[in-house]
Amino acid sequence: MILNDVYSYETIEREFNTKQLFALLSDKSFLEVSSQKIYIKKGERIELGKDKLDYVYYISQGVAAASIRDQIIDFRGATDFFWSSG
Repeated sequence: MILNDVYSYETIEREFNTKQLFALLSDKSFLEVSSQKIYIKKGERIELGKDKLDYVYYISQGVAAASIRDQIIDFRGATDFFWSSG
């Protein structure tokens, strides 16, 4: 691999992507991270920051909208992370 390849978008996407990060975080033999799978139905809401714990969510499929009150401020899709901090 030449130096220019290290900084190319394709190389970064191939070598450092959210799917690989999720797999790494899920591998209990590498790093013990407490985790729980949850399924959220269409239209169901998660209120972020309501407790004093920090959470990281990974979207395996579908699309999520982030909103403040009734205003949508962001969309996230499959293989994206989002988080809440208490």
